[in-house]
Amino acid sequence: MKVNFYLDKPYNPEIVPEKVKRELSKVGGKKKNLPEKFWNPSPTALYLFFSPD
Repeated sequence: MKVNFYLDKPYNPEIVPEKVKRELSKVGGKKKNLPEKFWNPSPTALYLFFSPD
């Protein structure tokens, strides 16, 4: 079984996307090290896709 998922709008919409990309490059692409202010303060939808192999 194959499972894919993605988060809908995980980043703060008030921050310019280019600034988020720059900050991600500074932390080496590790999202867990991204400062709290960059995350979306409202609930974020999680989309899951299941496909049998």
